[in-house]
Amino acid sequence: MEQPTGEVFAPAFLFPMEQVFERAIANHLASRLPDVRVQPERSLAPVEGEPRHMLTYRPDLLVGERPSLVLDTKYADPERKTRSGTRSFRNDDLYQVAFYANEYGCPGLLVYPRSERDVHVTFEAAGARCVIATVDLSLPGLAGLEAVSGQVAELLQAQE
Repeated sequence: MEQPTGEVFAPAFLFPMEQVFERAIANHLASRLPDVRVQPERSLAPVEGEPRHMLTYRPDLLVGERPSLVLDTKYADPERKTRSGTRSFRNDDLYQVAFYANEYGCPGLLVYPRSERDVHVTFEAAGARCVIATVDLSLPGLAGLEAVSGQVAELLQAQE
């Protein structure tokens, strides 16, 4: 539906918020924890069949030398409404972090901005722990980001 033009002209600022969110999490964690890094893209080659296309992937962050945690951020609501009116998690996102966790052999953390409510839930996917958590960006200062670094520290401590 097209809206009529208003009387006041103002420039529009459009930011790729998914990138801003990812960098905010990455920068905050890197300032609080050792060995937080962006992982270069990796590839898997098919073991059989045609066509022989490579499968490339890149999680947002790896934490720890081995790594000990793989982290992916999503700038979206972590829950969605189903056709029946119930709520569900975003399966594609969970599949993605489960793949990363299994590929790297460590837990996976999926971080969303808080929407309607706090979310902190853990799934087990083929032996890999996958955590979905939200960060409250409305808290004053860096309190929401501090909470995420606390969750990451807890996950790392559980690995020791």
